[in-house]
Amino acid sequence: MLFFQKLTYAKLLVHLSSYLCLSIDLNLLAEKGLQVFFAALLTQAQQSIFLYTKLLQA
Repeated sequence: MLFFQKLTYAKLLVHLSSYLCLSIDLNLLAEKGLQVFFAALLTQAQQSIFLYTKLLQA
Protein backbone atom coordinates (compact mmCIF):
# COMPACT_ATOMS: atom_id res chain seq x y z
CA MET A 1 0.00 0.00 0.00
CA LEU A 2 2.83 2.39 0.82
CA PHE A 3 4.32 1.83 -2.65
CA PHE A 4 1.08 2.94 -4.33
CA GLN A 5 0.89 6.02 -2.11
CA LYS A 6 4.42 6.97 -3.14
CA LEU A 7 3.56 6.35 -6.78
CA THR A 8 0.47 8.56 -6.61
CA TYR A 9 2.37 11.30 -4.78
CA ALA A 10 5.20 11.15 -7.32
CA LYS A 11 2.77 11.41 -10.24
CA LEU A 12 1.06 14.43 -8.70
CA LEU A 13 4.39 16.10 -8.03
CA VAL A 14 5.58 15.49 -11.60
CA HIS A 15 2.35 16.90 -13.05
CA LEU A 16 2.52 19.93 -10.77
CA SER A 17 6.15 20.66 -11.62
CA SER A 18 5.39 20.25 -15.33
CA TYR A 19 2.45 22.63 -15.09
CA LEU A 20 4.47 25.26 -13.24
CA CYS A 21 7.33 25.01 -15.71
CA LEU A 22 4.96 25.11 -18.67
CA SER A 23 3.47 28.41 -17.49
CA ILE A 24 6.98 29.84 -17.15
CA ASP A 25 7.96 28.44 -20.55
CA LEU A 26 5.00 30.10 -22.24
CA ASN A 27 6.38 33.44 -21.07
CA LEU A 28 9.77 32.45 -22.48
CA LEU A 29 8.13 31.57 -25.77
CA ALA A 30 6.70 35.07 -26.08
CA GLU A 31 10.06 36.67 -25.27
CA LYS A 32 12.72 34.44 -26.78
CA GLY A 33 11.09 32.22 -29.36
CA LEU A 34 10.41 28.59 -30.06
CA GLN A 35 13.94 27.19 -29.61
CA VAL A 36 14.25 28.39 -26.01
CA PHE A 37 10.74 27.14 -25.24
CA PHE A 38 11.49 23.58 -26.37
CA ALA A 39 14.88 23.53 -24.65
CA ALA A 40 13.27 24.54 -21.35
CA LEU A 41 10.47 22.02 -21.79
CA LEU A 42 12.96 19.22 -22.43
CA THR A 43 14.93 20.20 -19.32
CA GLN A 44 11.74 20.11 -17.25
CA ALA A 45 10.83 16.67 -18.57
CA GLN A 46 14.27 15.34 -17.63
CA GLN A 47 14.01 16.84 -14.13
CA SER A 48 10.54 15.39 -13.65
CA ILE A 49 11.68 11.90 -14.63
CA PHE A 50 14.67 12.17 -12.28
CA LEU A 51 12.44 13.31 -9.40
CA TYR A 52 9.92 10.57 -10.15
CA THR A 53 12.56 7.82 -10.01
CA LYS A 54 14.08 9.24 -6.80
CA LEU A 55 10.69 9.24 -5.08
CA LEU A 56 10.05 5.65 -6.15
CA GLN A 57 13.41 4.57 -4.74
CA ALA A 58 12.78 6.26 -1.38
